[in-house]
Amino acid sequence: MEYEAFLEREHGAAERETFVCDTEGKALWAMRKWATFRRALNQRVQDYREELDRLERWKAEEDRRDLGELAYFEGLLHGYFDRLRDQGKLGRGV
Repeated sequence: MEYEAFLEREHGAAERETFVCDTEGKALWAMRKWATFRRALNQRVQDYREELDRLERWKAEEDRRDLGELAYFEGLLHGYFDRLRDQGKLGRGV
């Protein structure tokens, strides 16, 4: 049996509505429970921030790659449209 489960049973923590923190033992138990949830919350925040950092790095790499591809194809199209314009097939020359 886990110690925390034993303490929960001993201090009646299963009944949240009726639990009263009126002894040093119950206060210590409540502080341990509080610390457990605080650690879990802090860990989740850290995990969330790390995942956001990974996503930002991934996005930056993908954006950089796609911007390079866009520039390449824009160059191809720009050359083609220049030839069409020079041949009089696309609007007026400037």
